[in-house]
Amino acid sequence: MKLNIVKNTLVSAEQEPDDRELIVPDGVKTIADEGLAHLPLIEKIVLPCSVRSIGYHALFGDVNLRELTFPLTASLKDGALMIVRPAVGAADRMPLEKLTLTVPEDKGDVVVSRAFSKRLYYAGISPRHVVFGPGLEQIASEEFPYFFKETQTLEFGKGLKAIGVDNFKAMNSLTRIIFPGTLEFVGDNSFQGCANLHEVTLPEKCKICRDAFKGCGAKRDGKKLAAPEFSVTRYQPAAAEIEPDGPIETLTLPGVEMKVSGDRLLSTTAADSVREITVPQGIRVIEEEGLAHLPRVKKITLPGSVERILSYAFEGDVSLAELTFPATAKVAEKVIDGNIFYTRKWRDDRPNRSLKCVTLTMPKGKRLKTLNNETGYIFDRIDIDRLVFAPGIEAISKDGVPAFCTHAKTVIFGEGLRKIGEHNFHLSADIREIVFPSTLESIGGNSFCYIENLHEVHVPKNCDVSKFAFKKCGTREHGRDLRTPRFEIIRD
Repeated sequence: MKLNIVKNTLVSAEQEPDDRELIVPDGVKTIADEGLAHLPLIEKIVLPCSVRSIGYHALFGDVNLRELTFPLTASLKDGALMIVRPAVGAADRMPLEKLTLTVPEDKGDVVVSRAFSKRLYYAGISPRHVVFGPGLEQIASEEFPYFFKETQTLEFGKGLKAIGVDNFKAMNSLTRIIFPGTLEFVGDNSFQGCANLHEVTLPEKCKICRDAFKGCGAKRDGKKLAAPEFSVTRYQPAAAEIEPDGPIETLTLPGVEMKVSGDRLLSTTAADSVREITVPQGIRVIEEEGLAHLPRVKKITLPGSVERILSYAFEGDVSLAELTFPATAKVAEKVIDGNIFYTRKWRDDRPNRSLKCVTLTMPKGKRLKTLNNETGYIFDRIDIDRLVFAPGIEAISKDGVPAFCTHAKTVIFGEGLRKIGEHNFHLSADIREIVFPSTLESIGGNSFCYIENLHEVHVPKNCDVSKFAFKKCGTREHGRDLRTPRFEIIRD
């Protein structure tokens, strides 16, 4: 096999008469348009985890291809996996024996874009066996709302903890699912309508939402059944299936003991006299309940090395008043019925936690071009006196801090912020004061609209403020509605 690779891009490939398998070397980042096309003798193609992009018609003409492996993090151009061009009006897909979606190391928090899952679904392939490789920790809600109808076996690798709502629906050919021993949660409608799926085996402690397997087992041998036949078998996973990546060690600080595995903080215990905890530098992941059940601790500081914070991380920390964590950290989506502050008491729409101050810091030597809604979700149902965005954040994207996630009273933006996108803090009625930096250049439409108790803001003189950025602000004062809104933009 001859591969033409130019600057990390695989441009083309030529097969020899005896070639049946093609393994692209690690380090290749891009498969060019038709980069692996017209290889009719090849039966198996393996792309390394370094691949970031797969070009148009990359596999076109590989008519004998039976096994395909590529990373879940790769972006797909339209028609990237199309092998044959279907006839007009034809619904046939190119059959594959096996499709394996791998996860690069340290990328267990990967979030699959809707564009990826859509292009995968319409890729023109029909894999009978689909494997999600080990290392993927969660499949968020609606990441795969619909999947290959022809797939008969669906296999999830070790490490998967949660499958969110509305995934893998109506897979009528599906007869077998292989779940890992690490699985803890299966969301509503996760496998709804898989009519030929009659039995699944799940770990003993895995939580199954009521409608996770709704409509399963409604057919057998192509015939509709008067009563669906479906059952769930529970088992106790072996230690090898659920053990952490490395040995568990105890890290001892004054009055505090932390259980860590490599760079993951697993759990923390503290003496009754401890009021403040500073997690040491080098910890990269705060695992579920990693800093939970510390009822007397009032202040927690996370180092700049923290990259991910998982659900329930601070559960039961009822006295927590101040929290500092890096703005570059990714916060787990609510696929396990709550965010990191969740107390498992979901009663109404009011905030279920109260904090005096939340500070988003910037790790030394780093800059964050855009704060997106992955971080914004941390504010869900939290009543905050002061929300501080540290210097170094250059922009807040559209919907970066969704309206329903903000109950702060004072919001302070650090120097270096240049742009605030549309639809961010709108409907945040609790905000009374906003401090903008001198570097701010633009504020998008509806960014701060309908903030009833906000009556004035100081904005840099040259900042471009959208016409509806502060729409309907200042319509309430001291608990009473004002006939004429009282709001003023003061240029400094």
